[in-house]
Amino acid sequence: MRSLGRLILALLPGSNRSLLSAAVFLTATAAVTGAPGPTRLPSSLHHDLTVHLDPASMRLEAIDRFRAEGSAPLAFSLHPALRPSKVRVDGKPYPVQRTHGDDPASWRGQESMDPGRHEVWIRYSGRLPGGDDPDFRRILQGVPPRVTTDGTFLGAGTGWIPDPGPALVTYRLKVTAPPEHQVVAPGRRKTRPAKGNGAVTVFTQAEPVEGITLLGGPYKHREARAASGVPLSAFLHPEAVQRSQALLESADRALALFAKRYGPYPHPRFSVVSSPLATGFGYPGIAYLDRRILHLPFVPRVSLPHEVLHNWWGNGVMVAPASGNWAEGLTTFGADHQLRAQRSREAARSRRRQWLEDFATYHREGPAPALRDFRARVDGASRTLGYNKAAFMWLMLRDHLGPGPFREGLRNFYRRHRHRYAAWEDLRRTLEEASGRELEWFFHQWLDRPGSPRLRLDRVEPGPETVKLTLSQQTEPYRLQLPVRLVFGDGGSRTKTLKLTRKAQEFRVATDARKLLRVQVDPDYRVFRRLAPAEVPPRLAGILATVDGRVGIGLGPDRRGKEWHSAAVRLGQGLWGKAPSVGMWDPQDLNDFPAVVVVSRDRLEALWKHLGAGRDLPEWPPEADARVAVGSLSMDGPAIVLVAAEDPQALEVLGRPLPHYGSYGWLAFRAGQRLARGRWSITSSPLIWQR
Repeated sequence: MRSLGRLILALLPGSNRSLLSAAVFLTATAAVTGAPGPTRLPSSLHHDLTVHLDPASMRLEAIDRFRAEGSAPLAFSLHPALRPSKVRVDGKPYPVQRTHGDDPASWRGQESMDPGRHEVWIRYSGRLPGGDDPDFRRILQGVPPRVTTDGTFLGAGTGWIPDPGPALVTYRLKVTAPPEHQVVAPGRRKTRPAKGNGAVTVFTQAEPVEGITLLGGPYKHREARAASGVPLSAFLHPEAVQRSQALLESADRALALFAKRYGPYPHPRFSVVSSPLATGFGYPGIAYLDRRILHLPFVPRVSLPHEVLHNWWGNGVMVAPASGNWAEGLTTFGADHQLRAQRSREAARSRRRQWLEDFATYHREGPAPALRDFRARVDGASRTLGYNKAAFMWLMLRDHLGPGPFREGLRNFYRRHRHRYAAWEDLRRTLEEASGRELEWFFHQWLDRPGSPRLRLDRVEPGPETVKLTLSQQTEPYRLQLPVRLVFGDGGSRTKTLKLTRKAQEFRVATDARKLLRVQVDPDYRVFRRLAPAEVPPRLAGILATVDGRVGIGLGPDRRGKEWHSAAVRLGQGLWGKAPSVGMWDPQDLNDFPAVVVVSRDRLEALWKHLGAGRDLPEWPPEADARVAVGSLSMDGPAIVLVAAEDPQALEVLGRPLPHYGSYGWLAFRAGQRLARGRWSITSSPLIWQR
């Protein structure tokens, strides 16, 4: 996930977006300020920052220098824990006072500046403890700046510097910190010999970026020789340092692959940095990943390449502030999907199916918003839109244009807009030029229409030489290219792409007098659409996506008492980020289930006869102390999760891992560690005909 602050220049100090925690506001008109003229900022602003970190006391002290031009009063905002002690303009004291607001706190000059160009100098400091360790849901809402012995996080847009947006920035950043607290920031990095209790590190960022990020911690520093030609480093907590080689090798492969595919890597170096928080952020030249997951196999295989590709999409070419966020979907397609496709066709197919199931699960109550409205991931539903639907859009466009023009268009887009802002329309125009095709209709139907296509195979009429198919759309028609697979009695098959553009259409497809056994529309899930209820088997995401208040946990008759109740509360907090309603559940009432039912193993197996829709439970690992199975009372009914935990401790610890297994229908754990998992198969589909 790309994470940076988007900084803006506002007419009034209170009009900045809530995403921002630090922006300097230079009031722009005499009508507002009474000043004789506007204050202007260059399109790319240079900062000269001197920072001292004291993690033991959680303090930051800093001096920021930059230039501004004009005569209006200077106004700026900082994180409320930081306070300016001195401000100078052109070397002279410039008094400021706090005007309003707590987050961010706003400060404003008490007098206008003289006309002309000005050197601004601000000294500020404060204590940044950062609060408690937030779970991943709170991380998505924003991470406050922190300076602690376990980790320093001073992210762009978090309020740790006064910054005169909307300009892109370059900078020189000089940081003094204890020698055991190593620091990392985008740009070229040079270290100086430690003096006294402080080590000095200097970063220079010559190419424009959207903000300034500074990370630190008790890191062990490792470097690697790179086949990609990009200098590679790992800054990892001591308990994670053994993962350095695997992570740097993964990054090196991804850097080489994406440079070949899209163009030269845009930053001077690349670093993998471990985080004490549940983060997965990409900054220019940095992947900032939760130290607790670095040992998991999906990190070097998927998560790290995703953050590497953000150096092209999002941190190489930046998302224009007025545009929707195109970068997350293009990164998800280019990394998550295409790397799976390199491993196997089935791996990519499985991921596409999972994306469609997620979309159907999180948008059960109505059509999803238009993709153009996506700005950032804030929850599971927004991820299905800005990551998954957008990745499907790029897949369908590649299928429509062909791999050659598609790649040429993206390479041209990157070359033209590197280190600049770009919007959806820039992508469309570049791809039109590369392909020679008009694409306004394509971008309009996938970007501006809320919801998704809903398809049905209405009739199949086999004949001697052909088969007549009737396909329909349950929404206003989309222009679709639908692969249709015919399976014959001799074991052979044929796939033909049909152009569906109307509410209902008939097609004739040649069978060459072979006996037709099966027809399947879009068998490999290459077209984005809303799955029918029968195509979405019960899965954990069904309770994670609840919007109707179903955050209840019922305790079976042999799982009652104070300890079980407390464990259920903690489980619910892990699942939903808030305390659930916990009550006693009567096993005689088989028509009224809460979202989660906690029972014994024997009772789980008995209840499965009512909730399993004929599916067989798996062979549970004998050492498991918690078993989870997701069922439903009907095909389109809400998900019901059965949990058979051996004791309250086995139940309580499930709150941390379970939210990360939304696509699964059953799981087994021991002491909170996953032993086995699986997905249920689908029972039917309105897009399949079988003789």
